[in-house]
Amino acid sequence: MVEDRYKVRRTNPRFSFFANAEVTLRDGTGVRAQIAELSSRGCYIDALEPYSLRTKLRLSICDGTRTCDVQGRVLYMHSGGFGIFGMGVLF
Repeated sequence: MVEDRYKVRRTNPRFSFFANAEVTLRDGTGVRAQIAELSSRGCYIDALEPYSLRTKLRLSICDGTRTCDVQGRVLYMHSGGFGIFGMGVLF
């Protein structure tokens, strides 16, 4: 089938996960974001501020009761429209 040729093959499955996050760059600049998907190796974030590919960052994810801090790097970025940018981040 044609659809099988275009299936996304991921090493680690993604799961829907919604949480607030704070993205901090190396220079200390911080921007609020939201996590939309999560896997064991990375996540997808929605933010108002786009970052270049390979940008290193610290991500502080808060689900309301707990906070998790991870180091990451932007793998891909695209515009979701209405001034929202989506980014794939590798932990």
